[in-house]
Amino acid sequence: MKENLKAPVHKILNHSIVDGRGNRTAVFLQGCNFNCAYCHNPETIDPMDPKADITWMTPTQVVNRVLANSPFVRGVTVSGGECTLHPEFLRSFFEEIKERGQGRGPGGGDLTTLIDSNGSYDFKQNPQLLCVTDGVLLDVKESDGKTHMELMGASNVQVMDNLVFLAKAGKLEEVRTVVVPNRMDVENILETVADLLGEYAKETTYRLIAYRPVGVRKEMLKSLKVPTKEKMEELKSLALELGFGKVILT
Repeated sequence: MKENLKAPVHKILNHSIVDGRGNRTAVFLQGCNFNCAYCHNPETIDPMDPKADITWMTPTQVVNRVLANSPFVRGVTVSGGECTLHPEFLRSFFEEIKERGQGRGPGGGDLTTLIDSNGSYDFKQNPQLLCVTDGVLLDVKESDGKTHMELMGASNVQVMDNLVFLAKAGKLEEVRTVVVPNRMDVENILETVADLLGEYAKETTYRLIAYRPVGVRKEMLKSLKVPTKEKMEELKSLALELGFGKVILT
């Protein structure tokens, strides 16, 4: 029963302009299967963290929060933690958004649904979820498998498979990479992603996110460096040269 289906909500931002196209409501679910060294929200990793401010909500309760922000938002983006740890909740939530959000967006448009994911979920195994998902903001944290395991504590094989699958399915809303200059080879990441996407690169938006020492675990502050503005611009130029359709610096 839908009323018995609940997910742990860490927080809801009524308005966000960095979680997909336009002004959106962003929903952050608790729990993540990655343990990124540079995580900006480490408090969302542990699904049972007693210190975390978690509210267990049904899909309908979250839909009501989103609709309360219409018609000033274009839709909803669900993030985390890692929101795909709750696939049935996501599917039910998006189905209800699609039904009740018709004509509720700016100018009478329908509300759209986006997922912000670390890419560990096998999207091709859940066509019902993908059917009600307008796009995925995919985090490609590292292209080298060994480095990914060292920094994130998990494999990136599924991530890279999702990259190609979502592009071919027309569901790759955006690729995202956090830039930590002294811990990763971002140039290689860009080149690898461009090579895997091939002709789909020109249709892809790539967001390069500068690492910032805000919200990060204290023990990591001394070992991670913030990229310079010049470095970020260099990476943007490289991404455009590699054929990505749009590059955003954050």
